[in-house]
Amino acid sequence: MVTSAIIHNFLQFINLPVDIRNVCVLLAPGFSALTALATYLFTREMSGDGAGLLAAAFIGIAPGIISIPPFSNLLKSFCDRLWLTFEVTFRDR
Repeated sequence: MVTSAIIHNFLQFINLPVDIRNVCVLLAPGFSALTALATYLFTREMSGDGAGLLAAAFIGIAPGIISIPPFSNLLKSFCDRLWLTFEVTFRDR
């Protein structure tokens, strides 16, 4: 929820009228795309272009990254899972 609020306040600051619900809904695919990009860049550096594309495809379709557990709070799951997954990918760079 904090990440959604920060993004919403930033968009309001630069005069983009966006509803907080839209920010919450689009936050998960946004972080999922950033995680796939980070995975591609990391794997490309380690093993080459083909392996990078394959790793990004696998992380892009992984249900734990893009889906939300059916009984959890919608806003809580955005900040908890996707942000931490993206952060762990870039932690040691």
